[in-house]
Amino acid sequence: MIKFKCMYCGQKLKGKDSCLGKKLRCIKCGHIIRVTSANIIIDKVERPKYERQGVSATLENHFRTEPWTKQDNDRISFWRRILVPQFDELTLFLMSVITVLLLATNRELQLSIFESASFAAQFSGLALALAVTIISGIALSIYHVFTRRQKSTVEKMTLAAFAVAITAISGICAGWYMLKSCAGWELIFPVWNLVNAIFIIILFRLEYIDEDCIADKDATAGQVLLGSVILLVVFLLCQYVFKTYWAVTMSVCVAYSTNFTFTPEYIAESDEDNWE
Repeated sequence: MIKFKCMYCGQKLKGKDSCLGKKLRCIKCGHIIRVTSANIIIDKVERPKYERQGVSATLENHFRTEPWTKQDNDRISFWRRILVPQFDELTLFLMSVITVLLLATNRELQLSIFESASFAAQFSGLALALAVTIISGIALSIYHVFTRRQKSTVEKMTLAAFAVAITAISGICAGWYMLKSCAGWELIFPVWNLVNAIFIIILFRLEYIDEDCIADKDATAGQVLLGSVILLVVFLLCQYVFKTYWAVTMSVCVAYSTNFTFTPEYIAESDEDNWE
């Protein structure tokens, strides 16, 4: 039997030794967590080895020398729950819908893409990767919301990259556009968009946003229908009533879509014993 904590809410959990490396659902907050040596609480005060040696793990290994303790896990759980976003099928689907709607109907966005073609040619590799990520993310989001097939690791990484790309593009473009027309306290809004966009890119680069941030639970037909109707209303109001800039419309709709979350389907046992 091994004991560990949910990295999102700090709930004490336990499971069989065989669950190491597998994904479980937290009984308290419902997030899917991967049981690794990084979130196991051990009896002896020693630092567990990271199972995954990504950029963030490498940085942590480089700067930290003191033993790894329960308090460290608590701090990581608290900040990860606050800072690292989660994306479910409905959120990803709504992001895809707003992207397709804007590409098909917004003249400003179409002209912006056309005008930036020569600039993108100087960074053809990056532009191609971004285009493939967005197209693949749209296709996978639409496919998975209407099927019950489990997502592969590659598909989850593609969807995570797609969510980061759409959030970052909308935040940076909307923030830069509003920054030129705002003054005084109104600067809070464009600055917030820019900071949020840059921050989510940093989280993705440090591998805090990965396949574990993509939920496995399927969306229901009712959730898809309701979410799509509300998104369409928000889109029509922004584009045709208030006539906002395309990036502002996308930013508003992306912010709306990220309000939808599901409870994952796997569950871990609760462990309320006192840990020493």
